[in-house]
Amino acid sequence: MSSPEKFEQSKFEKQPEVEKKEELVVKHERFGAETEETGKIPERFLNINKQELKENYFSYADKIEIQDLRYKIKEGKAFSLNTLLPEGWKLVKKAGAEFIADHDNKEVIYGNWYTLKREYFVPEGKPMPERVEDEYFFRDVYPEEKKIVEQKFFPAISRRGFFLILLHEIGHAHYYEGRDPIGKLAMHTIEREEIQKKLSKNLPLSEKEEEFKKKVIIPEERTSWAWALRTFRKLRQQGIDLEPGLPSTKEIRKIVHAALSTYEQNLNPEALRVALETTFGLEAITGESEK
Repeated sequence: MSSPEKFEQSKFEKQPEVEKKEELVVKHERFGAETEETGKIPERFLNINKQELKENYFSYADKIEIQDLRYKIKEGKAFSLNTLLPEGWKLVKKAGAEFIADHDNKEVIYGNWYTLKREYFVPEGKPMPERVEDEYFFRDVYPEEKKIVEQKFFPAISRRGFFLILLHEIGHAHYYEGRDPIGKLAMHTIEREEIQKKLSKNLPLSEKEEEFKKKVIIPEERTSWAWALRTFRKLRQQGIDLEPGLPSTKEIRKIVHAALSTYEQNLNPEALRVALETTFGLEAITGESEK
């Protein structure tokens, strides 16, 4: 697995040039910094006016290879997240996707939106609001129940913790590439797929599956998070703070804990958290004491 300790200052100052071939650049402001996604436009969209494509980027782009995900701060420094990928891996943005490292296709995938949902009831005697459906806001109206369901959509990249979790997925890619052929084979087995399905549905595992989980899945999660946190610290030390919205260890810990909890009770997130923190220590990795 690549070590963030090998980073050189020149890597932050001399970023690789992106091949200028049918690309689309989308920028977002984020906690005082700016992100710039340079995506390769899918062939089926090449005849669409570029301005129209940009304005409807998230509708058209069900899957786009991100040739360069660049993070820029006010001091003029910039860093390309693509430089962290193992050789042969791609960064991909996919509509409706969760964060994932796809070993089969060698893609680190992230989604385009995150959603805030609100449900409420309209008091008796008050008028019902109208139904709304546009690119960034949906409102469903249920007159019989006097119920309203609203959903607001925001670019996923603008959310706190986005880059920390993305680093975790890149850590998975490095973990995979660092395995021997037998270790890689274990990450592609039908048994692993069945266990992942059970975990996602919170179903109990057999004794054999529990053993597989302990030997294969938990070490991968623990090691991938360690790589992510060490890389995050090294970047922050060199002036590239990917998460200025997470200034303290306590806030970073919340993001890590929330991500681990997505594995449901069967993965025992508490045990995994303890293993991660006692083995590597969040304070040592982030370089600051808990505040």
